[in-house]
Parts: sequence; C-alpha cells; structure tokens
Amino acid sequence: MLDPFLIPIPAAEMQMSDPDPAPVPRWGRGWADRIDIAAALGCSSPAVRRRARREGWIWKSRVVRGYPCRLYRIADLPADVREALGEPGEPGT
Repeated sequence: MLDPFLIPIPAAEMQMSDPDPAPVPRWGRGWADRIDIAAALGCSSPAVRRRARREGWIWKSRVVRGYPCRLYRIADLPADVREALGEPGEPGT
C-alpha cells in the first residue's frame, strides 16, 4: 500500500497557506518578555535587553523556574515593537 505522504502533489494543486498571524506572547495579550519581543522583531534577546535599558522600558519581575524574568507591558512599549507584537495603537487605548 502506498503511503499518501510520499505521493507527489502537482504544483497546481498545492495551496499556500496564509502567513502566520503575529505570535501571541507566552504571558498573554498584555505582557511580553524579551524572548517574545526578540522573536517578533527578528533580533536577538540581548539586543532587546540593551534597547530596553537604553530606552528605559518599564518592566515587572516574575520568577520563572527559579530565575527572575522581566515582563514588559505591551501598551507601554514603542510603536514599532507594539506593531511587531500585533498590537498597534497608542498607549492606553
């Protein structure tokens, strides 16, 4: 019996899926850590940490597996970061 996954599909029958929507941060819609932000911006986690420190992003601390983790409120982040996370708009709206 033929395995259906090994049968080639003609290019005309293949459908491209829609691009993935913006990733939902692990901490819910209102908060993101630097790993979520780095994935959305396409940069490294240390680069996000440096930018957050340089621009003075407001954060709160959570302990995850015994280590502190900084969570950033998405509404308080710069506009380009909010848009990359899929939440455009001005803070407080």
